[in-house]
Amino acid sequence: GPRSLKQKGGLMQVQNNRLKVARSLDAVGAAALAAANASYSPYTKTFAGVALKTNGGVICTGRYAENAAYNPSLSPLQAALSQLVLHGQTFASVTKAVLVEASGPASQIDATKAVLRSVCSAPLTVYRATVT
Repeated sequence: GPRSLKQKGGLMQVQNNRLKVARSLDAVGAAALAAANASYSPYTKTFAGVALKTNGGVICTGRYAENAAYNPSLSPLQAALSQLVLHGQTFASVTKAVLVEASGPASQIDATKAVLRSVCSAPLTVYRATVT
């Protein structure tokens, strides 16, 4: 677990990664930033969050949940898609997707683009975040 790898805290504890982006964000971008700030990435520090907006205005978020072995880490898009289903929304209803990510060795950009493309036609906006 985290202690054996000299990490304090754990996946289920509240996280505040103190991330910011260099521009103002709309509600979807702000939701993705909040998810990135709550993500768990103690090993690579590649904090990431996704927000999906539907044609009905529903915003669902997901955050990166890192495992020491990297696989099976939970991607932020995977988490957001599960929230979408839990809210009774379809993948086809997604009209906007935003990924906020800190730079690091475990980037979520390519995986997010590939999976998003396979489930809907919404464009992906990516914002790079820095730790304050």
